[in-house]
Amino acid sequence: MTAPAATLSIGGFSFHEYRDNPATTALAAQYRPFIANTAPSVTCHVHTKPRPSNDTRDWRLVFDASPNWTLHQKHNHLLFQTMFLEALCSHDLNHCDLFPLPDTPENLISFFSYPLAELITISLLARQEGILLHSCGIEVEGRALVFCGPSGIGKSTMAGIWQRHGYRILSDDRVIIRQINNQLVACGTPWHGSAELGSPTTLPLANIYLLGRGSANLLAPINGAHAISLLLQHSFLPFWDKEAMENCLAFFEHTLQYIPCSTLEFLPDEQVIPFLLAAGPRAAGHNF
Repeated sequence: MTAPAATLSIGGFSFHEYRDNPATTALAAQYRPFIANTAPSVTCHVHTKPRPSNDTRDWRLVFDASPNWTLHQKHNHLLFQTMFLEALCSHDLNHCDLFPLPDTPENLISFFSYPLAELITISLLARQEGILLHSCGIEVEGRALVFCGPSGIGKSTMAGIWQRHGYRILSDDRVIIRQINNQLVACGTPWHGSAELGSPTTLPLANIYLLGRGSANLLAPINGAHAISLLLQHSFLPFWDKEAMENCLAFFEHTLQYIPCSTLEFLPDEQVIPFLLAAGPRAAGHNF
């Protein structure tokens, strides 16, 4: 007998999980703000026993990110394997069946176990005009400022500075940008960084900044191929899907026609707030 476990909304997608053993349901605290009563985009069935045939020799290996995960394909099905589970997915990703690997505790088997939810979201975004950015997002005057950069550059520091001054943080490490209803928006995610900040908020996208440490707060506008190249470096991309990668490139080309993008060298203190407020969020979430 199965029972519903949870429905979560992340970046405009709704993920519904139900389990053969509902007693094992346990959502990490970071996911609880994202619980929603919405129609599912993706339905996931969590089984209690391993996949009946877990031999992957007749599957084509599509992508190998061992030891964290691998992706295989056979006909119209995809098979993600992580350290704890196998996820057998329809090609459109609307449905998946999760099976534990042998000797894996049931409470580790969930659609929201790392890294499955992120991998599915990355693929869905690439098919529906969006990208997951390695970035923090800040709400300013009802719009989102998004700050991109590698680990250690200061995304969580930036988020903490704004939070201490009363600004809402969409995420301190991963922000979705996408087009919804002909509007470019930024969406918070539960996949936080060291500041452990995340919100289910969706806002019109105002500005994108590429972070760097400097001896002063400095802004330099960038555009075109240079901006796209830098943004791709700070994106979580579906490298295993050629068409999806082409979609990501086209999405950035479209986005930069409407959203200002700049490099931002900054000092990690409160002065970055008045500096950026003086520059002003310059885009208003354009409709197309």
